[in-house]
Amino acid sequence: MEKEFVPYELVVKLKEFGFDEPCLCSWNFYTNELNFNGQPSTFSSEDVIQLPLFQQAFRWFREKYGIVGYCYIPNETGYWGHSFENKSKYDTYEEAELACLEKLIEIIEVVKE
Repeated sequence: MEKEFVPYELVVKLKEFGFDEPCLCSWNFYTNELNFNGQPSTFSSEDVIQLPLFQQAFRWFREKYGIVGYCYIPNETGYWGHSFENKSKYDTYEEAELACLEKLIEIIEVVKE
């Protein structure tokens, strides 16, 4: 189930850009555990950070910045991560999805400078 959620390192960057959507899951630094919230939450503290689903992060980029990232399968030889002109081949959909989200963050970092 953990692979459904954006990794902590990328969540930190999303939060810097203003991501504050309610999330179903959080990471507890004190216990080093993934915790499922009883209901969507925006609570964060020194010990807890909310982790969005990948689909939430992609939707947030689309709604807040008007940019779209997506992954697709061109054939049975692999997955393509695609964001604007960036196309790279990956072995799994999850790798492509992560690379695509990383590229969207990179684009926003450049725009914010």
